[in-house]
Amino acid sequence: MIKLKSLVICVFMMFICATVFAQQKVAIFLEAPLTFCNDEKVHTMVDEKAQLIFTKDKFDILPLSDSLSAIQLYREEHDMASVVSSGWSGYAVPMKKENVQEIGKNLACDYVFFVRLTNDVPRYSSGFMSVTAKTNITCDARVMNVAKGEYTFMKQILTEGKSTAIYMGAPSFEKAYFRAFEKALKDIKIDTNKI
Repeated sequence: MIKLKSLVICVFMMFICATVFAQQKVAIFLEAPLTFCNDEKVHTMVDEKAQLIFTKDKFDILPLSDSLSAIQLYREEHDMASVVSSGWSGYAVPMKKENVQEIGKNLACDYVFFVRLTNDVPRYSSGFMSVTAKTNITCDARVMNVAKGEYTFMKQILTEGKSTAIYMGAPSFEKAYFRAFEKALKDIKIDTNKI
């Protein structure tokens, strides 16, 4: 009888330890113009930021590439098609809170780290022997508790990026975009104890 009680207590303690020390799963979602959403550098930047926020001792992070596949499939099945118009490509319908929650549930995640990027039209200016491309990026960062369907963190960051070419060169809108995006990512600070 004592051995049975010891076994039951041991199994109970193992269950409690497994529950307490279980890592929570986080999916990374990105919504941006398709030119940048499909860019390897953007994936790396977002994945690295997520790893800084959601440490390995507490969280298991689903890579951005895995969640983007699930998002694309969800968009296709729910008629949320992409649009290509005048050199711009993106999604005609942004994801709503319930879309984010449903995809998070489908991926069996506890949290979703959701980053939405929008930008204005590139602006160009010239000076003596130089040309500059500028753009503003709005980075909308959120964390959703999937079980509750509520955002536990929200921050909107507006940054400007620019690229200058001197003499006969041409400025790069892409460099301006990445510089603005890097600034925005640096400004995202999340206390995971409060989510």
